[in-house]
Amino acid sequence: MRRAHPDRIRPGSRIETILKSFITSGQVNVAELALLFHVSTKTIRRDIKGTLGFLHPEPTHDGGYRIDARHLNILTSRDLEFFVEQAGIAGLFPVGGMSLFRRLHDGTLKRAYAIQGIRFEDMAQKRPFFAALERAIEKRFIVDVRHANTAFQGFSPYKLVNHVGTWFVVGVHGARLKALSMATIESISATAQSYEYDDAISSQILHDPTLYESTGNVSVELRISSTMAEALAGTSPDKSGEWIPAHVRVKK
Repeated sequence: MRRAHPDRIRPGSRIETILKSFITSGQVNVAELALLFHVSTKTIRRDIKGTLGFLHPEPTHDGGYRIDARHLNILTSRDLEFFVEQAGIAGLFPVGGMSLFRRLHDGTLKRAYAIQGIRFEDMAQKRPFFAALERAIEKRFIVDVRHANTAFQGFSPYKLVNHVGTWFVVGVHGARLKALSMATIESISATAQSYEYDDAISSQILHDPTLYESTGNVSVELRISSTMAEALAGTSPDKSGEWIPAHVRVKK
């Protein structure tokens, strides 16, 4: 196998390669895959026994794994495409294996989620919110969301998006498209109202990266030692090059 450059490994690449190896030859060599992807053999075994565990991989005498052909027959090229594309969100769901795979296969998750990066926040504490929003997106229900101490009543959720590592729920609120960070969502309440789905809005969500840019003020606090604070407190250059007093607020 030709070794992959670490910077060129795309999301799901390991899973895709492992699956293709199983499909073409029925077995894989763990050491070769670890060398190919610049990871440990433990990582490869976790991919095989964890992510691909529903295919019942069996260890071989040479330290690799094999999969019985009858288990591989359930996979089609379309299945493979869906599985690889959505592999990054598997950790969000408490139920994996064939249950997760069926949801990937029938397109349920593909309609509700979009992955736009290779890093993923730990959203274990937000699983109930993901589940509630997934249901709302599927049924086109309007929800009330409390986000960062702000109430968004009448929010129409369109998609859960992982944009370069950060999870957002994107939808329409007050006739405007908004992306709310999942990390700062405090509560979600479903309503009995539904909204009319707009394909143009869905397309904008997938192709407009400015949705995820922060528009608020950013506050930065610089913490320095008391010795450095004393050195800086009375000196700051003005335009003429002279030094004038400056106020420095220090938290110790």
